[in-house]
Amino acid sequence: MDWSLIVGGDNFATEGMACVSAANKMRTAHMALTRGSARVTHADSENGIIVIERHYEGPDENGTQINERMIVVVNDGDCQWDAASPYGVGVGQPWGDAPNGFVEVFNSQSTEFGGWPGSGNAERGVITQQGDQLPLAIPKLGVVVLKMTSETNKETARDANAILAELSAAALGGE
Repeated sequence: MDWSLIVGGDNFATEGMACVSAANKMRTAHMALTRGSARVTHADSENGIIVIERHYEGPDENGTQINERMIVVVNDGDCQWDAASPYGVGVGQPWGDAPNGFVEVFNSQSTEFGGWPGSGNAERGVITQQGDQLPLAIPKLGVVVLKMTSETNKETARDANAILAELSAAALGGE
């Protein structure tokens, strides 16, 4: 092993250490990643994708009750998907009555770790679950972690009646 790669200003070493540091901080910041349950919700051996749902419901370190759901996507393949043509990962049915929204909290291929712009979902903001699928940008040879939020993307979670009203108005020549 060439230990000079981890000492000094070498870009690969700096980016690698930043990635490991961010992963460790994420792990300690989200109790669902260290406690609670884990289940595989999606496995695609042809593309090298596995998706694990982590869930923790209970007290945090201050005794406050939390209910945290995380989605961990691992891609050990060479295929990648971007926001324009996302990959639908199975995450099970939405929790509660409304569609679930998710925000990216970690992407091992982000630019700060030597990856490329648009490799993940951070720029997309809240991603709304569609049925039992979550449409994601997934980088090749990467890990993406998302956290469920109470918010949804208003563009993808629009009210069906409002859409029908817009279409009807457009058909009648109105705005």
